Amino acid sequence: MEEANTAGCTIILFTRIPVPGRVKTRLHPILSPEECAVLQEALILDQAEKLATLGNPLVLSYSDEWSSIDDGEQVRDAFVERVRAVSAGAASFQAVPQRGSSLGDRMASALQDAFELGARGCLLMGSDLPDIMRTDIQVAERALTYSDVVLGPTADGGYWLIGMREPFPQIFEGKHYGTGTVLTEAVAASREMGRTVALSRETFDIDVPQDYFQLCNQVNMGDFRLGPRTVDAVRNQMGVSAANGS
Repeated sequence: MEEANTAGCTIILFTRIPVPGRVKTRLHPILSPEECAVLQEALILDQAEKLATLGNPLVLSYSDEWSSIDDGEQVRDAFVERVRAVSAGAASFQAVPQRGSSLGDRMASALQDAFELGARGCLLMGSDLPDIMRTDIQVAERALTYSDVVLGPTADGGYWLIGMREPFPQIFEGKHYGTGTVLTEAVAASREMGRTVALSRETFDIDVPQDYFQLCNQVNMGDFRLGPRTVDAVRNQMGVSAANGS
């Protein structure tokens, strides 16, 4: 197979605006809405900073939590500027609202828009991936030179990253997001359409209390892969929890 030139592919950071009560709601049994928003922002800023050091074009694709609060536009704009500030090393930076009624529609649209703007390849990834490293992204980008699609598995049966050489919206159609079959359905859809698939390293994202407890353990162990804002947020939250339990 002839290798494709996807060097410098566009990285899409697909995320939510960290509005208390509207992000990480499955962590509310153990964290307050405000703590969830602090954790969400710390994860996003650390990840954006890490991605920017690769020197690829970077797109912040954000959803509409901000639109339902009184000062939503100011919250959105201030957040975007904070992400822009830590993304100075990227070849370019854009902040683009998501569009579409379902998660699959929004991911497909984000990828389509990037390709229409001239991307030679795209890597779309979530924003709550505390132990992702630069090399994980480099490996995924390299995989696109010999595969049509690259997927990064998560421990819960989903994927943290999806990359492609060209628009392929069929991979998102009729999928059951939030279940343990998301990855296998994506692989099957790719193969049914004649696309070759590569898999990258498995990791976990922060969705439910068990994920957060794993993150706490990594902080306590001094895991070098964690970003400084995430470490500070978790340490502060653990300190509050310990104080409340004493």
